[in-house]
Amino acid sequence: EPKVRKVKQPKEKQPKEKQPKEKQPMTKKKKVIIIVSAAAFIVLAGVGAFLAVYFVKDAQYNDAIELLRREKLDAAADSFEELGGFKNSPEFLEETLTMIDYFDAKGALEDGEYEDAISMFADLNGYQDSRTLEALAQQHFDYEAATALFDSGAFEQAKVAYLALGDFEESIMMVEVCQVVLDYDEAQTLYAAGQFLQAKNIFDTIPEFGDSKDMSFICDCVLTFDEAVDKIDSRLFSAAESMLKRLQKDINSSSINVSEVLPPDEISYYLGVS
Repeated sequence: EPKVRKVKQPKEKQPKEKQPKEKQPMTKKKKVIIIVSAAAFIVLAGVGAFLAVYFVKDAQYNDAIELLRREKLDAAADSFEELGGFKNSPEFLEETLTMIDYFDAKGALEDGEYEDAISMFADLNGYQDSRTLEALAQQHFDYEAATALFDSGAFEQAKVAYLALGDFEESIMMVEVCQVVLDYDEAQTLYAAGQFLQAKNIFDTIPEFGDSKDMSFICDCVLTFDEAVDKIDSRLFSAAESMLKRLQKDINSSSINVSEVLPPDEISYYLGVS
C-alpha cells in the first residue's frame, strides 16, 4: 500500500508588533538649513514687497516729472510731496513750488496788481527773469503814482516822477504835458498880476494849449492900449490914434471878449483925446 505523503503546512507568520522608532534629535546642520531657508524666504518676500512699492513710486515719480514738464504745477507738487524723499522728489518739489510762485507773480503783474507783484518777484531771489519782471512791476507802479499826482493837480511832482521813468510808457510825453500845464499856470498868474508882456511871452510858447492863443491876444490888446496911452501922455497923438484905431478894429473883428480888461468905452475915450 502506497504511503501517503504528508504535505507540511507552512506555519502562519505572526505579525510582528512595530516598535515606535525613537525620535532622533535634529542635527545642528538641519537647524541651520531651516533657519537660512526661513530667512531667505523672509528676505525674498521683503525684497518683493520693496520692489513692488519701488515700481509704484517710480511710476508716480515719472508721472510727476511729466506733469512738471507740462506745467501742471499743482498736481506735480502734490505728487512730489506724496513721494517724500524718493529719488530727487524734494528738489523737484522745491522747483515746482518756486515755479508756482513765479507764475503767481506774473499773474499779479498782468492783472495790474503791481505792488503785490513787486513783493512776489523779490521773494523769488532772481529765479529766471524775476529781477527783470520786478523792475517792470516797479515801473508800472511808479507810473501809476505819477499819473495819480498829475490827476490831483500836483504837476511839478508829477513831472519829476515821470522824468525818473525815462522813456517808460508815455512818460516823455507826460513830462511835456506837465511842463505845458505849469507854464500855463505861470502865465495865468502873471496875467492876474498885470504883467501882460511876460504872460503873453509864455502864452505864445503854448498856443495849442487851452485858451492860450486867446489869452495872448488879450495881453497884446492891453499892451497896445497901454502903449497908445503912453504916446498920448508924450503928446504923440497921431501915433496914438493910429494904434487905437487898429486896436479897435482888431477887437471888433475878433470873437474874443476883451471887455473885462479893456472896456470899449475906454478905447473910445482915448480916441477922442488923441
